[in-house]
Amino acid sequence: MLKIDGFVFVKDKQIGTKVYWKRNRFASYCKCRAIANDGEEIKGSHEHNHSGDSVNIKVGICMNRVKQEAKETHDFPHYIIYTAASQLSENAAQTLPATSSIKRHIHNVRQKEESGWANPIHRREIVFTDEEN
Repeated sequence: MLKIDGFVFVKDKQIGTKVYWKRNRFASYCKCRAIANDGEEIKGSHEHNHSGDSVNIKVGICMNRVKQEAKETHDFPHYIIYTAASQLSENAAQTLPATSSIKRHIHNVRQKEESGWANPIHRREIVFTDEEN
């Protein structure tokens, strides 16, 4: 993802050394595009037909912080949500997902991190070493 002047762009395509970016809200008919030449120069085309996404960007950063805290600590989910939301402005905090959704997300992240080896589907996938015999 690319952030320019409070707007979020997603990668559209790459041709040679040029990378073409389009708005993440292209479905809402924003025709603004950005072209990066070899990762250095960024050119914009068209104008936006809406205001910036600064609040959504802040909420996305907050949710990434929640995911990271869920992986690194074993704090209660409510505490993680409280500390993350307290760092946001009042407008951004109001656009956060529901607390129950964030708690479920924390639970899923932790469960994915703590999951062990997958169970084999077939017997031939089980390999015994000399140490186990």
